[in-house]
Amino acid sequence: MLNKSRILTIIMMFSLLLVACNNDTPQQGEILPEKPPLVQEEQNPPSVTVKAEPFAYDEINSIFSMQEKDVLAIYGEPKEILESSYWEENLNKEYIFDENHFGFVCYEETGESYLYFAYLADNLIRAPRDIKVGDDLADVLALFPNNSEDKERHIMEGYDENEVAEYQVLYGEYMYMEQYAILIYQNDKVVEVEYADQGGVMRLHIENDKVVSIEYMISLM
Repeated sequence: MLNKSRILTIIMMFSLLLVACNNDTPQQGEILPEKPPLVQEEQNPPSVTVKAEPFAYDEINSIFSMQEKDVLAIYGEPKEILESSYWEENLNKEYIFDENHFGFVCYEETGESYLYFAYLADNLIRAPRDIKVGDDLADVLALFPNNSEDKERHIMEGYDENEVAEYQVLYGEYMYMEQYAILIYQNDKVVEVEYADQGGVMRLHIENDKVVSIEYMISLM
């Protein structure tokens, strides 16, 4: 038989247990703090390395498919039209719009004309790989391979009225009708980057490491 002191002790412990339970149980009308939402960590997709592909003629084919009317629709009336003979009775016509020039060869036998040259100092005609006048040289070079084993500079024969220049191969074989890319230097500064494929050439003119104009050429032979 339990004595009085032990009974009182048990009653007090039971009372304390009830109070503790009541404190943990929400009372009517009591607003509980909201649980913080689960924050899902953003999972960054794995970075995908895109392999830079060599320049291809197909990237500028649309430019050489332009007719005289297409050029006039973009630039309006030219400031000057220069005409000269080209191989027997054919005619060469150069349209000049301030700094922009377009060259067409007109074949009298068929009456058709073909764009073979364009020099652009603006961005009205879209360039391959979204290259723009004003782009940094480093950004442009990153769009193409640079895997040539030949890292030397070589003397460039017949450059710009025989001015002194050097070239360095970025990829490919620097030969007519081949697929290649070269840097052209004057006084240790890059002045041009030339990309070529199947006789089609895209030449970027560089000043202070920025693109200042874009030149397109195609062989007529």
